[in-house]
Amino acid sequence: MKRLRSPVLMYHHVEPAPFDPTPHFAGSYVSRAEFSSHLDWLADRNFSVLSLADAIARNDRGEVSGGRSVVLTFDDGCKCFLEHAVPELERRHMSATVFVVSSQVGDHNVWDVARGERIEALLTTGELRDVASRGFEIGSHSRSHADLLGIDAAGLGREVSGSKKELETLLDRTVQTFCYPYARFNGATAAAVRDAGYLAAVSAYGMPGVSTRNRFALPRAVVQPGSSLLEFRLQTTGWYGLWRRLPHLGVLSQLRKAKGTR
Repeated sequence: MKRLRSPVLMYHHVEPAPFDPTPHFAGSYVSRAEFSSHLDWLADRNFSVLSLADAIARNDRGEVSGGRSVVLTFDDGCKCFLEHAVPELERRHMSATVFVVSSQVGDHNVWDVARGERIEALLTTGELRDVASRGFEIGSHSRSHADLLGIDAAGLGREVSGSKKELETLLDRTVQTFCYPYARFNGATAAAVRDAGYLAAVSAYGMPGVSTRNRFALPRAVVQPGSSLLEFRLQTTGWYGLWRRLPHLGVLSQLRKAKGTR
């Protein structure tokens, strides 16, 4: 495909600070105030803030010139997306994609709780339909949030194709995009996603094989709490991938510390 010219950003949780109880994976929690400041920065610079499927469609039609469009994605499908991210996005007429673990709809984040994270309620079927009706894209984050590199072919089919079917039944609409759990993928998992009929799939910068020219291995920039303006600005441009490969001597981590992280 053509190089995807709209940078893709990754969020997990957007919630009011202070966080109580304290998250185990603090880097996945951005405060609502900080998220709002990110959106204001984009709005002030006239960015088009898109869902992943919309960005790819516009890209294929040659409608995205680069430099003023960005894709926002949210992993796991937690209630905080509807309660805190959606109001901020709607206020600025912005879109996004939320990736949902299909077998856990209406339940909680069992995959994270098993690793020590606090319990987060997940969106119910009714809430997902509400989110979709408001113009946000619902994508698949697999069936159970399993590491796709650690399962056999039958399990891979259930996680990839099965989740698509489950979500399409729940939503009564086509599910077009996929997000690899833990950002881990290889040729077999990418082929399974393609063969299941998805339009595209996302991973993250730093994972082997990611490319803005491969719609089944698209990189995303992880937005962490306390990101500096420089880092966020780089994430919203086509320069972030190159920046990550340069020897920074810890520049980004020092910028986060200077601003203050949770």
